[in-house]
Amino acid sequence: MSEKRKKAPAEKTWTIESLEPYRGGLKATFSDGKSLLLSPESYVSGYYYPGKVLSAGEFAALKEEASQRKVKDYLSRLLSSGRYTVKDVSDRLVRKYSLSEKEIRVLLAPYQEAGVLDDEAYAMDFLESRQGTVSGPRQLESKLREKGVPEEVLAQKEVRALLNENEVLLPEAARKLLLTATGTLSQRKEKVLSSLLRHGFSLSVSQEALSSALSSLSDEEKEELKKQESVGLTREAALCYNSLRHRKLEERALRTKFFQSLRRKGYALKDIEDAYRKEKEKNDQGSDEYGRAG
Repeated sequence: MSEKRKKAPAEKTWTIESLEPYRGGLKATFSDGKSLLLSPESYVSGYYYPGKVLSAGEFAALKEEASQRKVKDYLSRLLSSGRYTVKDVSDRLVRKYSLSEKEIRVLLAPYQEAGVLDDEAYAMDFLESRQGTVSGPRQLESKLREKGVPEEVLAQKEVRALLNENEVLLPEAARKLLLTATGTLSQRKEKVLSSLLRHGFSLSVSQEALSSALSSLSDEEKEELKKQESVGLTREAALCYNSLRHRKLEERALRTKFFQSLRRKGYALKDIEDAYRKEKEKNDQGSDEYGRAG
């Protein structure tokens, strides 16, 4: 007795339930609830309509086309919104769509050929936008490397010139920092130098800029800095003296700690001496008045 042949399982099919306009194309909704976005070209060439039945191969091809359209639309919107490096865009595509390196190269090639995606242009635009800011060559170069700008671009003469442009404008930037910082002149100088180093300028360039900034201060600006320092010293001296006095220290120990504390803040010894004398006189006067009242 011959065995009955087993029937091959029927191939899965997809039936289009509806078509409706959506984001410049047509959204096809299938009987299982899934939907795909069709381009106008796909709609016309494929002759899609409600009720049409697609084979597994036709559905897979349509799904791949819809996926590619989605990626291309995203890429077009992204690159029309601003300037990016090749690495920037590649990283975004990997995170959002998990594309392979080959797929990304194919997608980006037309934009690179048209100059829309250009690492050199990105570097020039970036550096020009940072002109006049407190940003040193090392900091700027580091940021460009993080963005994926190649070494051959960073080595170009035009790029190197822009990287070093801020050093020419640095003395004026240092002067503004000096005037807006707080504390004693010594503290201000430390803050300015620290800021310049932190922003990627070399020690020698930073020191030279600070020196130029100090020599460029007008008499009025120097007087204002002295006035602010005097006000600061009066405040700091009162806080320090009262804090030490409450610790019931002997006068010699109180005086020593008072001088040490204010010296660390950058005040001159002569000014500290005057401040100590004034605080002690206020304290002694207060004690005498308290005694008479008692």
